[in-house]
Amino acid sequence: MLARWSPDSTTAIDMVVGSVFRSDPRREFGGSSALEDWVSNVDNAGTDLSAFIRKQTRLTLAYGSSYTFLNLPARPEGLEFNSLEEEIPFLRPILKCFNPLELLNWEVNLVGELVWALFVTKEALNGKWFLKWYEITSEQVAEWVLPLGKDGDPELLVVGQHGLGFVPIVPGYFDFVEPMIGRSYIEQSAMLDLKKFVQEADLEYDRFMLAHPQMMVKAKSEIGAIEVDATKYLKLNPEEDAQYITLDKAPYEVNKESVLQTRMDIARKLRIDPLGFIVQQGKIELSGISRQLSFALHQSDTLTSVANIAETHDSNVLRMAFRILEAQDPVDVSVAYDKDFSLAAIDTQMSVYNDIGEKIPSKSFHDEMLTRFAAAMVGNIPKVIEAIELEIRSSDQPDQDTIMTSVVNGHSHSYEPGADRTGVADGHSHEVINGVVQEADNHTHALINDM
Repeated sequence: MLARWSPDSTTAIDMVVGSVFRSDPRREFGGSSALEDWVSNVDNAGTDLSAFIRKQTRLTLAYGSSYTFLNLPARPEGLEFNSLEEEIPFLRPILKCFNPLELLNWEVNLVGELVWALFVTKEALNGKWFLKWYEITSEQVAEWVLPLGKDGDPELLVVGQHGLGFVPIVPGYFDFVEPMIGRSYIEQSAMLDLKKFVQEADLEYDRFMLAHPQMMVKAKSEIGAIEVDATKYLKLNPEEDAQYITLDKAPYEVNKESVLQTRMDIARKLRIDPLGFIVQQGKIELSGISRQLSFALHQSDTLTSVANIAETHDSNVLRMAFRILEAQDPVDVSVAYDKDFSLAAIDTQMSVYNDIGEKIPSKSFHDEMLTRFAAAMVGNIPKVIEAIELEIRSSDQPDQDTIMTSVVNGHSHSYEPGADRTGVADGHSHEVINGVVQEADNHTHALINDM
């Protein structure tokens, strides 16, 4: 019984990218209305620049590098333009992203500038799949195609002269090694993912064997003549017997602990706090909002590093697009990504909780939310979190200073700490259970402290 392939490395990438791109960056366009208009549709498919850079950043983290190609639409042969306005549609770059597996060859000069590059991709053209080659130089782009699965030489599809004087490719790196080569964010954790997969396969096998024990039958008759199922055994004569072979749970527990330990090792290789990444054993199962809060709160350094990578690539693409659209070097063209990942996330969530908390008359809900906030702020210290949770959940009654309720429908109620009902007001009172005012007369109240 094999486990399902579910690498933690890709989950971490999704969480990092999701946090970095939680808000759009601030861009300055150097007074170029053409550039400002272009960022809303950078690939002729309606993709804005932020969404494109998000995809590019994900590839960069996974592969260590990626390459954004600013292609220009092919101009019909012999077409002449009477004005810049007529030429602009053929000057709007169309972005395409390549990963290192698609990079076949390249050349850089002595100062590390790209001279040319050759890529190959698998693309659909007119409903059929083709291998497509791109040879990109400082003056032109040549494209060849070959039907997928067909032998022979590729056919030249188009040669486009862009005449920019530079290769319109912007490389992006997670950890720069040399031009066009970077080191992956998941280089070490990916190997541990393979280890985890084997461990989870063993764990799944142990779980299956425990859930479906084998039965040993001692019988003189043909086994098919004996009625046996999961709950009973019908003996045909006194000498026959049957019993389940009960397996020791120790191998299952050992494998379960090994999987958890490997996941902790993966988190450390990814430079993230396991609390925001792994559901811990014990009473507190961190999920949803608590994992999001903890992740943003404790991964500030990693998130800031990735935000800088995205910002650099975004800026380089934007500046190269400016050079193409305006035919001059960029001035006052810049990009700034939000890098405040520390308390921003938890402040936002606490604000939402404070706004809606009074509308939910459930002590269990409030205890759960307070526990999750505490877990997010404390970090990966299970014993401390368990102690905090115990204290929160054992506080069944409000503070002794609580002597009244909030004002709802123009009235409030008096309340004696420990009582099971509020005082009468507006012709009614409310039952109080575990410190929570119950609904009466189609409304409820919150208990408040006398300050």
